[in-house]
Amino acid sequence: EKLLNGCAGKYATGDEVYLADLFLAPQIQAAISRFSVDMTQFPILSRLNDAYNELPAFQDSMPHKQPDTPDEFKG
Repeated sequence: EKLLNGCAGKYATGDEVYLADLFLAPQIQAAISRFSVDMTQFPILSRLNDAYNELPAFQDSMPHKQPDTPDEFKG
């Protein structure tokens, strides 16, 4: 959150998807789905997660959509 303050645009480092987004998206998703992190304390990360969830490529890459994902992690 501190690192993103002042540099985040629509995505982590601006208004285009860059490498940072590819690393952040699954970490945010895991924090929410596996560890039930309350994201209200992280407004920038919450906004980024919403932006990632709008992108078909990010939706398709989520772990629960992969054929080798164990059943306990499928939503």
